[in-house]
Amino acid sequence: MSTGIKNLFIRYWKETIFVLGIIAVIIYSIFSQDYKTYNLKNNPKFTIGIISSDWHSKTTSKPPGKDYSFILKGRKFEHTTPVSKSVYQLGDRFLVMYDSLKPEKAAILIDYYEIPANISVPKNGWRLDEIPLKVDSQKIMNSLSVNFEKLWN
Repeated sequence: MSTGIKNLFIRYWKETIFVLGIIAVIIYSIFSQDYKTYNLKNNPKFTIGIISSDWHSKTTSKPPGKDYSFILKGRKFEHTTPVSKSVYQLGDRFLVMYDSLKPEKAAILIDYYEIPANISVPKNGWRLDEIPLKVDSQKIMNSLSVNFEKLWN
């Protein structure tokens, strides 16, 4: 390294590290979102999520939503999803898509598939072809691409 560049780095090392840190965070944010969508699309499984409560942000910048939970292999997963419709009630059941490798990463398909009470919760989830009601796989995958922020929790 030339002496001039070395002296500049030594003189402005805090600023250099700060700028590099911001760049790293931005790059991580971009790639982690793509990675999450990729895993959810490539390792999908499905189960039943149940609306457990209303959720309200402490600020007015976020819309109200619903808390929901689902159980896999005896473990309970809890998430929140923004929902503008107030028609969904405590106890309503919906199809949830989750990453089979990391089930804590999930998306409730609340605007698409309400689950009737006569369908029982699967112990280990369903593959797409095992879901006991008619679903449109293309609609599910498109909703992840278009509404990723809305669906991802």
